[in-house]
Amino acid sequence: MEKKYATRREAKMDVQTLHVCETSVAYY
Repeated sequence: MEKKYATRREAKMDVQTLHVCETSVAYY
């Protein structure tokens, strides 16, 4: 599941999105 990002900001935002999804699943 490795992706290549054009910028670090893009990668960081994707990581934050995954984190939100994981916490949402954990709490709901």
